[in-house]
Amino acid sequence: RMLLQAGANPNAAQSTGETALMTCIRTGNLAAVKLLLEQGADPNGRETRWEQTALMWALASGHSEVARMLVQHGAQVKTRSAGGFTPLLFATQQNDLESIRVLLGKGADLNYATPKDGNALTLAAASGHEELGLYLLEQGADPNVPGENGVVALHYAMAQGLSLINRLNYD
Repeated sequence: RMLLQAGANPNAAQSTGETALMTCIRTGNLAAVKLLLEQGADPNGRETRWEQTALMWALASGHSEVARMLVQHGAQVKTRSAGGFTPLLFATQQNDLESIRVLLGKGADLNYATPKDGNALTLAAASGHEELGLYLLEQGADPNVPGENGVVALHYAMAQGLSLINRLNYD
């Protein structure tokens, strides 16, 4: 707070593009993140290596409340990292249903897919996140979106014996 009051730039970034906000997000300190955002920190800055945003970092770290605050302060939910991952896919990896609800409510694309990982449903099934997979199906996730080598959610569900199998609707 004192540094910001003394004129510190809330958007200061390292040579890697990592902003003070991103550094703060690693801690999960909601009050500190809120302070930075209130002082003008850009929630959509990107680091240069993987082109990830603060929202992606919060989701990858399992900081749901921080992610929600970032979205409330204008963090974009449809951005993609250099590897093609969206905030929704980061939340799916972490089995973070609360954040997924927020992201979908703000217009995240449920069926966006990367060539390697498929869509959120494919990723949830691959990660063994059965309840999350069921939720994604209820929201309209396409069960036929393949990941690498044509693998779809059904392949992962069969391999893991998930009850998700009974809910998949294949033509």
